[in-house]
Amino acid sequence: MFKDTMDEGHDVFLEIEVEGAKQVRKKFPDALFIFLAPPSLDHLRERLVGRGTESDEKIQSRVKEARKEVEMMNLYDYVVVNDEVELAKQRIQSIVDAEHLKRERIEAKYRKNDIGGKKIMLHPPLNQLTAKINSKYLIATTAAKRAREIDEHPESSLLEKYSAKKPVGKALEEIANGDVFPDGTFK
Repeated sequence: MFKDTMDEGHDVFLEIEVEGAKQVRKKFPDALFIFLAPPSLDHLRERLVGRGTESDEKIQSRVKEARKEVEMMNLYDYVVVNDEVELAKQRIQSIVDAEHLKRERIEAKYRKNDIGGKKIMLHPPLNQLTAKINSKYLIATTAAKRAREIDEHPESSLLEKYSAKKPVGKALEEIANGDVFPDGTFK
């Protein structure tokens, strides 16, 4: 499915009806939703009549459906009026570009522990640490105390189990693995 493409950092565009957008919103609440609207319902009717490809009944049905969809545009993040195709494309691209620069999205990348393939934050991840010690303060103090012990006594028997090279990294790995507790005891 398209989730793999999204996980790789690529944008995925879906052209879907309002009901489909509701389903996607449930599954991907952080997704960006852009409602592409006709300049007006009268303009839509004129455009459909001008094509000459649909019956009057089909045109009425499409305008009626468009009216329902317009009433639900509040479900979308942005609305782009499709009065000129090139201008609408530029507006959509501007929205997508701006969304990539939103603070929340950039922070989410940092929280994911990966930007541009480089690890830049805490390892092991904070959620692994808080699963063992439910207080960031206790994690910090326990890691600091244990790092000091590792630095002073590098011959500690737990050290071979972990990949970290520095005392703080080793202490954090011990905490995440449940080998060290806030009271200073070991598993």
